[in-house]
Amino acid sequence: MARTLCMSTNVQEIVSGVNTIGWAPFGSGTTLSLHNEDDSTKLPTSAVRKRDVVLSFGSALGAEVSGTPGATVRVVQLDNGFPLGCCINGSVIQDPAFVEFFSNHLDWAVFENELKWYWTEAQRGQLNYNDADRLLDFCDRAGKPVRGHCIFWAVDGAVQQWIKNIPAGDRDQLMSVVLNRVRSLLSRYAGRFPHYDVNNEMLHGRFFRDCLGDDVAALMFREAARLDPGAKLFLSN
Repeated sequence: MARTLCMSTNVQEIVSGVNTIGWAPFGSGTTLSLHNEDDSTKLPTSAVRKRDVVLSFGSALGAEVSGTPGATVRVVQLDNGFPLGCCINGSVIQDPAFVEFFSNHLDWAVFENELKWYWTEAQRGQLNYNDADRLLDFCDRAGKPVRGHCIFWAVDGAVQQWIKNIPAGDRDQLMSVVLNRVRSLLSRYAGRFPHYDVNNEMLHGRFFRDCLGDDVAALMFREAARLDPGAKLFLSN
C-alpha cells in the first residue's frame, strides 16, 4: 500500500522513493512525495522504521508485576523524523533554488563523484582534491555534514585503467596503491567526514578481492579506522 506525504512549496520538484531522490525544475509549484513502492521485493517503510515497544514492569525486588493499580505511563517523542540528505555536485551548488532548498530542508550531503578514486586520481600520482574541497567548503558553510563516498569502488567498470594495467602477478604494487589511496584521502580529510563508505558495491564487485584476496576488505576498514578513528565506517551496497 502506498503512503504519500505531499508538501507545497514554490521552488522545485523533489521526488523521493525507497531508493532514489530526484531534483527537477517545476515552474511555480512543487510536490514533495515520500512513498513506498507497491513492490513485493521491497520492505515497506513501516517495517524498516517502526518497531513494537514492550514495557515490562517490576517490583523494587525485581519480580515482574502483572498489574500496578494507579500506575501511569508517559511516552514522550524526542524526535519526529530522521536525517534526510541528497547527492550534490559542482553544478547544483551553483543553482540558487537548489541551494535554498538544500539549506532549508535537508540534513546531509554526499558527493556524486568528486571523492571517488577515479575522480581524485584519474592518472597515477596526479591527485585532484580541488572539486571535493569546494563541495566540502560549501557544506561547511551551510552547516551540513557530509558522508564520504567512497574510498573504494570494487566494480570492474569503476576501476581506473592505470590500476588495471598493474601486472596481475605484482600483488605488492597493487597493495601499495590501495594503501596510498586510503592514507592520502583520510589523512587529508581526517575529522571532516563523520561517515565513510569504505567499500562501494563490494558484495558483487570483486576487483580488489580477486587481485588481493578476500582479506583486503578488512584491511581497508582497519586502515581507515586507524587514520580517522572518529568516523563511522560503512559497506555501501
